[in-house]
Amino acid sequence: IGWRWFIVVTTLLPVLALCQLLLIPESPRYLVASGDRERAVRALRWLFKLNRVEYPDMWQVETFENQKRGSYSDLFQTRYRAETILISIVYSGILYICFGMDVFLPQALTESFCGDSERISSAVNQSATRSASNDSCVVPTQDNLLEYNFIFSAALLACIMGLVLGKFIGRKQPLRVLCGGSVVTIILQYHCFTTSATKILFFLTILTNIAANTLIWFLITEVFPTVIRSTAANFIHFCAKTSGAVASFLTYALFFMHPLYAITTLVMAAGASFLAAMLFTRETRDVQMEDIVDERKALAKE
Repeated sequence: IGWRWFIVVTTLLPVLALCQLLLIPESPRYLVASGDRERAVRALRWLFKLNRVEYPDMWQVETFENQKRGSYSDLFQTRYRAETILISIVYSGILYICFGMDVFLPQALTESFCGDSERISSAVNQSATRSASNDSCVVPTQDNLLEYNFIFSAALLACIMGLVLGKFIGRKQPLRVLCGGSVVTIILQYHCFTTSATKILFFLTILTNIAANTLIWFLITEVFPTVIRSTAANFIHFCAKTSGAVASFLTYALFFMHPLYAITTLVMAAGASFLAAMLFTRETRDVQMEDIVDERKALAKE
């Protein structure tokens, strides 16, 4: 049906999601934790009505009093500072790799990239020749598109893998293993074993990173109390998306200088994520989530 209809359909979905978001009330748990009893009751009534269940009038909703909402000073206090920084570094590295691979892969597949110096030199020379003739864009073949879809199908498998690892093993150790695996799979791309092996390494890189990404969202939910969870998520997401935007620009620019330059930045991002994951020591599986910032625990941590 053409690419224009594809753009229209994929644009409508976020617009519908935005409209739905405007209709959904704030989380009752957050409102209770932040002391807003009236809005918490309204949110609960909305949820009961949505599920076609009668709201029990005898319910008494008790809230915490005088709680700060989403304060960055709480986010960076002694108890949460290190965890915020470490999770931000891990997630920024993950998104750098994901965004970088999203730009790198189409170029690598059309250029038949393999970590062999002769092939790389040939690809760079071909790119330079096309640039000189004002024909720098290469139309991917149907085989290239199939390969691209195969490699990024790892994302679906990775989401399932992340959920399984998080449920049965935990968060800390699987995150370390996945970040370490990402380092290994990217480093191996420096060498050309075979073209097929390189594509499998691309697949494994996507697999390990998306699985780690799934675990990160477990951690954000479980590490931070309800009253600052959204603030933490927004800060960490901002850092990671900024890293991803830099990756998109840098990977594209470096690829045409030399593909291994782009690979090197991916290795650096993976190494930063792995180091931060190794320094992160808190296991949150089966730990009860907190609702408010407990200053007594913060003092005990000191």
